[in-house]
Amino acid sequence: MKPSDVLRWLSPAVLILALAGCEKEREADVTPPAVEPPPPPTLTETVNAPASEELDLTADRPEAKTTEKQKQILLDDMPPSGPLNLNARKCYALIASTKEKIEKISADLDDGGKQITRLIRTSDDLSKDITELAEIWPYDKAFRDLCIIAKRHTLVLNDELARVPRKWTHVRWAFTNALKSVSKLRLSAREVAELEPKPQAIVGKDGKVVYVDAPPPPVDPAIAKREEIVKKTERMREQMRRIEEEKKKETLPTDLDSKSR
Repeated sequence: MKPSDVLRWLSPAVLILALAGCEKEREADVTPPAVEPPPPPTLTETVNAPASEELDLTADRPEAKTTEKQKQILLDDMPPSGPLNLNARKCYALIASTKEKIEKISADLDDGGKQITRLIRTSDDLSKDITELAEIWPYDKAFRDLCIIAKRHTLVLNDELARVPRKWTHVRWAFTNALKSVSKLRLSAREVAELEPKPQAIVGKDGKVVYVDAPPPPVDPAIAKREEIVKKTERMREQMRRIEEEKKKETLPTDLDSKSR
């Protein structure tokens, strides 16, 4: 065999091997280089990071618990809806007033009870609001019973606050009971207020709409007399309670003087 024939026979094989070597070189060129992971952020980069990327590191701070406590809602707002008659307007005003007083008491208790005089006065005003609520519908026995329960718990809270020396655990229990009963009373008061007859719309000469309350239904004289007796009894109990409180305040300095001797 001639040398030229050997070269002619080997040329296709050599060509195929040469092409395969080129393809491997191309694949090696296309393969991306290895990328090293970025280093962890430094303390300066973490502090200076944007607000959306900052880590929340406040959960273990004391002020975090205080902020959470401040966001806690004790009683919901109950705004009126639509025109209301006189009784319903009084009711919604007292509903808002009871919420305000409960929140004042809660804030003063969270402050360590430093404002003890204000605590006693606020609890006393809360008791008066409940009495005024009961007087709006004196003939509704179910609603009046809720008022009696709420007022009883409020008076217990008032007594615990006025007690010397006072036990703050008992004050907290009394406040919790008062909060629960006042919450139920407010819900019931809203339901009763919404059942009140809506005022009548009257168009005046100037074209303006004026709402006028419908005339109240007739009152049974026997029921009115019984309710008057109940009111007198409650006033007498309130007066006796205040007399007992004054006696305690008067005898306290004497007892302390005798112990010091």
